[in-house]
Amino acid sequence: MRQYESGVAFLRDGKYVEALKDFQAVVESYPNSRVVDAVYHAGEALRLMGRFEEATTRYRRISTDFPRSAWAGRALIGEARCLVAAGKPERAMERLQRVRQRFAGTPEASLAVALNTVLYRLYLRAPAQLPYQPAARAVAGPGGKLKDVQALAIDAEGTLLVAASSEVLVFDPSGRPGNSIRAPEPRGVSVDADGQPVISHKGGVIARGQNLRLSLPRPDGSPRLLNDIAAAVATPRGDLLVADRGAKAIARFSAAGQFLEPFAAVGARRLAIDPTGVTAAIEEDGGNIVILEPDGASRARLAGRGEGYQFERAVDLAFDFFGHLYVLDRNQGTVVIFVLQPQPEVLATVSLAPGSPGSIRKATAFALDPAGRLFVYDGDAPRIQVYQ
Repeated sequence: MRQYESGVAFLRDGKYVEALKDFQAVVESYPNSRVVDAVYHAGEALRLMGRFEEATTRYRRISTDFPRSAWAGRALIGEARCLVAAGKPERAMERLQRVRQRFAGTPEASLAVALNTVLYRLYLRAPAQLPYQPAARAVAGPGGKLKDVQALAIDAEGTLLVAASSEVLVFDPSGRPGNSIRAPEPRGVSVDADGQPVISHKGGVIARGQNLRLSLPRPDGSPRLLNDIAAAVATPRGDLLVADRGAKAIARFSAAGQFLEPFAAVGARRLAIDPTGVTAAIEEDGGNIVILEPDGASRARLAGRGEGYQFERAVDLAFDFFGHLYVLDRNQGTVVIFVLQPQPEVLATVSLAPGSPGSIRKATAFALDPAGRLFVYDGDAPRIQVYQ
């Protein structure tokens, strides 16, 4: 069905208005064919546009009219995401509990359990209790130590990626080491929408197993090789956003490494991207944090000091499934968690400093697993401490 397929393509490319038109046309013109799929994706387009009430109406139609459909569990998760964005986390937890009960044994049920854990930790456990406690678990390399770690990432299956001096180490969800990925002095590691690692190093980006040498066009049309890349992430549609230290800017490239367009005039030393394509960057100069829309437009800026927080040396950042932003401050020994909608606001602060439970002396990198557990690298230990 051409309109449905074009709607999916528009949705993947971030063209939500066009996607919504196609999905609505499918629902109106073909009521007995692919209507459930189209209703669900119309809800996704509306959610990504921030039209949460309208999105919820679409999701609820699936739950009501097609309760046994394979899309029903996903629709409840979509509704939960809307409720969190609207500031109603308790109601979101109710929807996720329904997924767990009605669709037991499915991937959606497993995801719902993990997401409810995230919401419980942030909205029910805090502020009466600490949102995180150190787990009786740490991850270390050969000989019980991990040295020269630059960055961490965790995929949807819980596989931990550790960017070290000349390779990316791989650990399964239980902490057992697997086959490492060769990389020349990696500076960053992230995971794309398909669970594939994206590894940035000074002279390029390794994506989908290919070591890409990237270049930007000069004014005269000749290529300028990027030889000082700070970070890279993959967008939901598969493009690469690459922070170029030389130009103090972020550029968009195709998955194959072809330059597409400038993205933002931000000199970044660290990047993170949420499931909707919103990007956060730690600025090279000053250490402020810039929040960027999927098209690169500036949404907000977190200065070094604001209401409820103060950064001395922000060194890493990450998003969870709901779009909460987590920022690691090395000097303060804290992870500050922000809600970004409608305006950035501190939700919780996790202390890792000496004197706190599971203290860390030199926190330089961290990652979140699907259930929101923190994996924090301690350069003094040297190992990765887990908080849950």
